[in-house]
Amino acid sequence: MKTMPLILRKSEVISLTGLSCSTIDRLERDGAFPRRRQIGPMAVGWLASELDEWANNLPVARTDKGALP
Repeated sequence: MKTMPLILRKSEVISLTGLSCSTIDRLERDGAFPRRRQIGPMAVGWLASELDEWANNLPVARTDKGALP
């Protein structure tokens, strides 16, 4: 039996990513964040798997001298 993909609502995405609502909207508009999916007439959500992939592909933060601690 195939499992349903996990869909997260915006409040959950905000909580998980630490991004603000406006930042999510801007990144999505710029093509730098996963696209929302229509899950009902007035409801949208994001696939958890796409958010995981997005997070795993973020650049690693560098220290002031470029070396990791």
